[in-house]
Amino acid sequence: MKKAIIDCGGWKGDSIEFLRKQFGNYTVHTFECNPVFFSYYNNFENHILHKKAVWIFNGDVTFYLQDNPLWDGHSICKEKSNVKYPITVKCIDFSKWILDNFTKEDELFLKMNIEGAEYKVLDKMLKDNSIDYFNKQLIISFHQERYTDITSLENQNRIIIELKKRYFKIGL
Repeated sequence: MKKAIIDCGGWKGDSIEFLRKQFGNYTVHTFECNPVFFSYYNNFENHILHKKAVWIFNGDVTFYLQDNPLWDGHSICKEKSNVKYPITVKCIDFSKWILDNFTKEDELFLKMNIEGAEYKVLDKMLKDNSIDYFNKQLIISFHQERYTDITSLENQNRIIIELKKRYFKIGL
């Protein structure tokens, strides 16, 4: 049985120790596609940095940077009003990666803060049931309220309701 914490949108790696304290000293897989932040991950033990954006297919995707490269909020969602500078980054079909690398018997925890891309990713995970590979708690940052052009409030609520049917606790 594998035990892992999956950190989607790792930013500067500040959540790794918090996640380990909350869930256990498991292997952490961080997905972070912004090259500005790669050096923050040099000194973590039992950690794997995936230099890719979490998305719904494998390949390349446009990633939009803000004015200040050290800020959070960079995104593959061009609808966000504060992102301006496009770069091309590798992306991964996240649900396929889960299905290919883990089983439902594994102990997996999910933290997701992917600046608006969560809606399409979670939708795909709900449809192919890869979301069911995670244990009974998810930590997900939803961005609809802050960036209303990304998705409708109704769509966000639909996804949250579907997740709550499967999980006892969803940290938002």
